[in-house]
Amino acid sequence: MSARVSAREVGLSTVVCSRCGQEAQGLAESPLPGRLGELIKNNVCFDCWQEWLAVQVQVINHYGLNVIDPEHRKYLYGIMKEFLGLEEKTQAP
Repeated sequence: MSARVSAREVGLSTVVCSRCGQEAQGLAESPLPGRLGELIKNNVCFDCWQEWLAVQVQVINHYGLNVIDPEHRKYLYGIMKEFLGLEEKTQAP
């Protein structure tokens, strides 16, 4: 038996990432609740999500955002969607 195990064998999905355009390992679960979390899970690779987590800290600190405030969270999610290439996927037809 091989020591290497593929992502599919352990139940991880493969996605075509909306940010980098590569087919890569997706997220094991939705990182946020609701439709936005599912959109991220289905369209963003693990590596790009990790990049966003680092950038998110910089954005929060730079703009002094309080993620408990709904307006600040909405602003942060807008930046996140742009960074991850999801803005077109979230707009209504």
